[in-house]
Amino acid sequence: MDIQLPPNAIQAFNQGNKFAIDNGRILAYGLRKVTIAMVEDVCEQVTKSYAKEILKWPNGRLEKPEIFKAVDQGPFENLNACCEHFIRYLHAMFNSSPPYQIPTFPHAFIAVSRDDMPSKVVLAVAYQVYGLWKLEHRLVPVNAELGLHIESLRMGDEDPIDLLNNYTYDPAKKISINDKIHPRYSNEWAFAVFSTGLGPARSLLSLIDPLTDEVQPSGARINLMSDPKTRRKQMTGQRMKQLFPIICRDDELRNWRTNGMKLHKRVLICCDNDNPKEKGVLVMRMEWDGNTNKDDEELKNAGEATKVHETRVAVDEALARANEIAKRGR
Repeated sequence: MDIQLPPNAIQAFNQGNKFAIDNGRILAYGLRKVTIAMVEDVCEQVTKSYAKEILKWPNGRLEKPEIFKAVDQGPFENLNACCEHFIRYLHAMFNSSPPYQIPTFPHAFIAVSRDDMPSKVVLAVAYQVYGLWKLEHRLVPVNAELGLHIESLRMGDEDPIDLLNNYTYDPAKKISINDKIHPRYSNEWAFAVFSTGLGPARSLLSLIDPLTDEVQPSGARINLMSDPKTRRKQMTGQRMKQLFPIICRDDELRNWRTNGMKLHKRVLICCDNDNPKEKGVLVMRMEWDGNTNKDDEELKNAGEATKVHETRVAVDEALARANEIAKRGR
């Protein structure tokens, strides 16, 4: 279902694309008679479930994240009122935030109502199709899966439309993340995919692995990477080498993959041209030591200095070749 957008919403959503948003918190609203304390309780329930079930907190290596920020105004009469406040809030934030980083995620919010709490909340997500912005909402369960969806959305690992489609049906009948894991993918390697030559790279994954669309990003064999500073998928080859070790470390710490797969720390796939169907892609092996117990600068330097072996293959052969190189260990 669509939410009526204020006239200045499109400008706000477009502006949000110019910032790094992976650490942006999701605004949480209370509807009608819901107090801020009630909203905070529901947010804590989602965050704690995600931290315990996905991150293995408090026994894992990662701390409990800060996912939500309860709005201390209201309560709000309906979702349109929430949206109007959300857009005003975004414009004020853009004017006061430092370059590149913003504290609030600009393309989604949640709303809590008495009728649905504490088991469900309304999730509203903005997305762009053919240059047009839409804001749709779904009634979603309050559980660890919601936290995983939102974290994947913040990190750029999940397409907003795919997220909404998880909740198109009745919640009692909806497909869960675990149900969408392809059995052939269990305990295999996952590979990072980079684009140094293809601008609109969204279709690249389906060219490499047509089954990618059938699973969640957490259960896929390939994931398209973006630069956390610019949020862009396309980057230079040098930037790719700098980021790859950092991405390997962060992927390991997130512990987000749901099917026993692990991101390979040395083998990756790169599209270095604007026509991979005709020109193919590169399967690359980076000869760094694979030690992720380092800070960002150390990992950046390790990636930049490493020797890279590359092989050009047809785009539909890239995944098989990556697996072959990974198994051979060279």
